[in-house]
Amino acid sequence: MATKQELMAASAPAALANKLGQDAPAAALSAAGSDQSGATKITSSFSIFTTVAAGTGAVLPSAHAQPPYTVVNNGANPLLLYPVSG
Repeated sequence: MATKQELMAASAPAALANKLGQDAPAAALSAAGSDQSGATKITSSFSIFTTVAAGTGAVLPSAHAQPPYTVVNNGANPLLLYPVSG
């Protein structure tokens, strides 16, 4: 999927690019916490985790009217994913 910046560079209007495109990848993220309250907050629609200690995770943002989220785990352990609370 194209990023928002790539779509705008190809002359797509900003409003359309923001609806269709992904954020630029957030790379080299580290998982944290042993439960939802201490987990790393995901802030990009494309997140790459490279450091994942056993039992650590991340919290997905609210999916209300947002593009799909891609989460890549390149760490040594399973990445726990939690829904946003509330």
